[in-house]
Amino acid sequence: MNKSKLSFILFLNITIVWLAYLGAPIAQAQAGDNGIISGTAWVDANGNGSQEPVEEVASSVTIEVRASDRTLAATAITDKSGFYIISGLAYGIYSVSAIEQDGAITSEQTVELNEVNGTAVVDIAMKAPIMKFQFLPLVRR
Repeated sequence: MNKSKLSFILFLNITIVWLAYLGAPIAQAQAGDNGIISGTAWVDANGNGSQEPVEEVASSVTIEVRASDRTLAATAITDKSGFYIISGLAYGIYSVSAIEQDGAITSEQTVELNEVNGTAVVDIAMKAPIMKFQFLPLVRR
């Protein structure tokens, strides 16, 4: 066997062993980190839980995704069209909620991500802002 063939076979064997060694941990990490949750937040003006054409999207809303043990898995902020996306989630059960400006949680929903259903669309209905009125004292003339 000539020197160049021997070098090529040695290189090929080392490459195969190296790829097999590195490939197993990488494949395991990727298998559980492919879940995606996305959706839209909007202001539910009539409180019926369905988005009507006249109801506005809710931008700059914090979306929290919590694992089944209630630990925070990820957060996102809705864009100007009310859209958010969170990727790289391990397969499992999550609760998705939006955080109101006053810190209250609105419309918490539970989803499961797995090999069959690795993506979920969770649209969030935000409570309509409460109108605050200031009453002036009654003045008699």
